[in-house]
Amino acid sequence: MSAKLFETNKTNRVCSPCPVGWAPQGQKCFLFSQDRADWISSQYRCMSLGGAVAMVRTEEEQVFLWKKAQSLSQEDSYWLGLRSGDGGWQWSDGSPVERGPGFWEREPDKKDSSELCGRLTPGDDYRRSWFTYRCSNQLRRICERRQAALQ
Repeated sequence: MSAKLFETNKTNRVCSPCPVGWAPQGQKCFLFSQDRADWISSQYRCMSLGGAVAMVRTEEEQVFLWKKAQSLSQEDSYWLGLRSGDGGWQWSDGSPVERGPGFWEREPDKKDSSELCGRLTPGDDYRRSWFTYRCSNQLRRICERRQAALQ
C-alpha cells in the first residue's frame, strides 16, 4: 500500500531558465504578448513581470525575435524597447541605440521630436523590420528578462 501511495504522489519537475510561456534565447527570456497597449503601458506590464520591453543587442537576438514574431503575429507588430528622446533614439534602459545593431526599414531622423517609439514588424528581411510608430498607438509587445541561474 505504501508503494502505491508513493507512485500517486510522484511529480515530474523540470528546471527551466525561463518562466512558463517565455522563450529562451542566449542569456535572456522573451515573452510575446497577445494583448495590445501603448508603449508606456507595455513597459509597465513588462516591468511587472520582472523585465522590460525587449532591447535587441545582437544579430542573433534580432533573428530570433523576427522569426518568432513571424510565426505568432498574423502580420501584427510588436513594441521594442526603442524610444526617441532629446539625444536621439534610446533603448528603454537609457542606452543609445548606436551601440546596438541597426535593423531600421528607414533610418529615423534623430532630430524628430515627436513621440515616436520602435516596433518590430516581421516581413521578408530581418534586417529591415524596425519601424517608427507613435508611442500612443496600441501594439503587442515583446518583454525580456534575464534567464534564471542555478547557484
